Amino acid sequence: MSSYSDKRKKKMYRENEIKELVENVLKKAAAEASRKDTAGRMQRTTEQGKRLYAMYLLTVTAGLRTIELARANIKDLESKGGCTYLYIWGKGHTEPDTKKAIAPQVAEAIQDYLQSRTDSPTGNSPLFVATGNRSGGKRLATTTISTMLKRAMQAAGFNSERLTAHSLRHTAGTNAMELTGDLYQTQQYMRHSNPATTEIYLHIDTEKKEADIAQRLYNHYHGIDTQSDSREQLQEAIKEMTPEQLEQLAMFARAMKK
Repeated sequence: MSSYSDKRKKKMYRENEIKELVENVLKKAAAEASRKDTAGRMQRTTEQGKRLYAMYLLTVTAGLRTIELARANIKDLESKGGCTYLYIWGKGHTEPDTKKAIAPQVAEAIQDYLQSRTDSPTGNSPLFVATGNRSGGKRLATTTISTMLKRAMQAAGFNSERLTAHSLRHTAGTNAMELTGDLYQTQQYMRHSNPATTEIYLHIDTEKKEADIAQRLYNHYHGIDTQSDSREQLQEAIKEMTPEQLEQLAMFARAMKK
C-alpha cells in the first residue's frame, strides 16, 4: 500500500515559489533556446513564446491538465456576458462538455497567441499547435506540452524531478483551497469527481499551519519578537492620519471591546 508521501510525490509550488515562477517562467521556448534573452524572460513577441505563456496560465490559474490542453480546439472558446469560457474535454470524457471560466488576462494571452498563428486556423483547428516546417498546424501531443512546460520551469530555476507540468495544476488547487477555504468549491473548480482527491489540499493547509505554529513556538521560547516590525509600521501609519481618521480608528477600537 502506498503511503501518503508517495501519493504526493509530485509536489506543488509554495506561494513564494509561484511568484518567482511567474517572474521567470517567461523564458524562451525550446525552439529559440539557442538565442539568449538578455532580459532573462521569454520573448512573447514570438508565436512559440505566446503559446507557452497561454498554456502556462491555463494550468496554473484554471487548473487544466496537459491532456485538456492537447484536446482543446479554438471553437471551444466562448465569450458571453463579458466573461470568457473554455469548454474542456475532461478526464475520461469524449467531448468538451465542461464549461470553465477563465480570467480576462488569460483570455487575452490566448487571443494574443491565436493572432500570431501562421497556419490560418479555423474554429475546428486545435487550440495549441506545432510550429515546425513539417509539423506546423498539427495538434501538440500531451507529452510535448509536458516537456515544454517542464523546460520552462527548468529555465526559471525549478529543476526538481518532483516538479512537473502537473505541479502547476496542483498549485492551482492548493491556492484555490487557500483562497476559498471551501472544500466543495475547490473540488468543483478542479473538477475532481471524488472529494477525497481534493482533500489532499486540506492536508497541505494543515501542514503549513503546523509549521507556522512550530516557528512561533521557537520564537516564543527564544524571545524573538516578530511583531515589532508590524508595530513600527502601525505607529508610522498612525502619525500620517488626520484627526478625523484617528477618531474613526478610536471608534472602531471601542466597538471591538464591546
